[in-house]
Amino acid sequence: MGEPVRSFRAAKKAIMSSFFCRRAARTNFAVASICLAVGAITAIASADTGGMIYDGKIILNSPARSLYGAVFDSTTGFGYFGTAASASVNPGHLTKVNLNSPQFAEVIDNSVTPAPLNTTNFNSGFVDTRSANPLDHYVYIGASNSIVKLSPGDATHGPSYIASIPFSSGEVCAASMIDVSGLNHYGYFTITGSTPRMMKVDLDTFQIVGSANFSAGQNAPRRSVIDTTRGYAYAVSGAPNSSYLAKFNLDLSRGPFAEVSSVDLSADIDPTVGGGFGSALIDLAHDYAYVGTYQVKSSAPNTPSVAQARVVKIDLNGESNAQPTRTQSLSLAFGHRELSTAVFDPDGPGGGAIYFGDDHTYPARIYQVIVGDGSSPMFEDGVLSLPGGPRNASSVDGTNLIANPDDDGLVFTQSSIIDLRDPVHHYAYFGTDTNAGQVAKIEIPVPFLAGDFNDNGFVDGADYVVWRKNVGQLPGTLPNDNTGVAIGDNQYRLWRSNFGNPLGSGSALSSTTVPEPDSGLTLVVWSAIAHIWTWRSKGQLTYIGNFFRRGKLSRMARS
Repeated sequence: MGEPVRSFRAAKKAIMSSFFCRRAARTNFAVASICLAVGAITAIASADTGGMIYDGKIILNSPARSLYGAVFDSTTGFGYFGTAASASVNPGHLTKVNLNSPQFAEVIDNSVTPAPLNTTNFNSGFVDTRSANPLDHYVYIGASNSIVKLSPGDATHGPSYIASIPFSSGEVCAASMIDVSGLNHYGYFTITGSTPRMMKVDLDTFQIVGSANFSAGQNAPRRSVIDTTRGYAYAVSGAPNSSYLAKFNLDLSRGPFAEVSSVDLSADIDPTVGGGFGSALIDLAHDYAYVGTYQVKSSAPNTPSVAQARVVKIDLNGESNAQPTRTQSLSLAFGHRELSTAVFDPDGPGGGAIYFGDDHTYPARIYQVIVGDGSSPMFEDGVLSLPGGPRNASSVDGTNLIANPDDDGLVFTQSSIIDLRDPVHHYAYFGTDTNAGQVAKIEIPVPFLAGDFNDNGFVDGADYVVWRKNVGQLPGTLPNDNTGVAIGDNQYRLWRSNFGNPLGSGSALSSTTVPEPDSGLTLVVWSAIAHIWTWRSKGQLTYIGNFFRRGKLSRMARS
């Protein structure tokens, strides 16, 4: 049952796609409010959201509830959300959501083949997208007693059970990772139990081909990340008395599949408060991991926890078996707590941003943490409170209850995926631990330099040439064009209004509305640029910004 989340959607998209309004949401609450008020739009943005915008939600059909697992197929645009309420959803259920349109929707299919009875807690997983046939993009789920393989179904059908690999008694899968970088293709599953281990599965044969135990004393692994380029997997704990990040070698040319080193993270965990780390991400380009704390009162579950959430940055030292290095611990603002899930946008503000969802706040919040390329300290840069319900006023942060959409709204985020397919609009989706399960859509800010049509970080004469060669082409042909119309005078005016700006300059974050050129101005500029390029072709002058200098034709001018 999809919930109507707003009226005048077209008006909202027209307003919010203007970078002026998106920037205003970060810098000026009054201006942002004006933008949002036009057309009676119900999207949420304020001065401290860091540019995040709540973009609606859907309420899933039964038996979808307690959404602790989520995976995304970026080639087809479908997300999958798994249930974790073993007592209520048996067998576990995987709901398919179509993310290919602004009004995202559940794919309702009552004909799917379910998993076997007592196969519950679909807490983690991944999609194998190697095949050119999307019907063969199999979904693998780490469940309470087995690894489950499902077929995805077509656009109108949900995922169906194919096969499973059972665990030993008492084992549960906490995290799942995929490696399709070599000739062979493997899944790695982090298993909790009396002897925690990481399991290796050949995805082509669907057989276990390896197992590596955690070191003695390393209990309760909860989240894992993988670096297929350097050949390592990492797991972080979820218990206060065993706080670590363990490093496993996956490259058999370097040595056996085994844990090779670890780093102690006990300094970041309050031993008097239950829980450990609840979220983990990896920045593959810069070889850093980021883990978020998840701590609640273990002895008094209805007493608000005083543990303040932290984000820990770890240099993975991924070029060898060397021990990872803890490099920074960031305490979030007071009351910001229980980082239960997270996604990473490498193109986000500051050159990289993490979006953490939390648990046990009323309503749920999303925290934006800027990490950049890892060379500078990370910092918290925005908080977005999601729409709540009437019971929020009497619910104290830190308490636990059986939440539902009508009384509580969006609370208890436990899973998340990120969609980076659109270069201008990035979206994160958060699944909730509610009955029924809900999926919230968040638009996250994407810095770009309007008018930089060759995408090199500057707006200059070379961008004019790119524009001129593409006049008449379809909307979206040029990078850093947020006009939404066919290539023509609108893009020229965008280029002109940002001429001379580098990425990161204040005026680069400009509105698509710029002054109209004087009559005949376009023709005059065409003529001037033509003369400039005639001079350049003779090797006499090179154009730089608003000036000229003698010299040879630059490489950029020739491109």
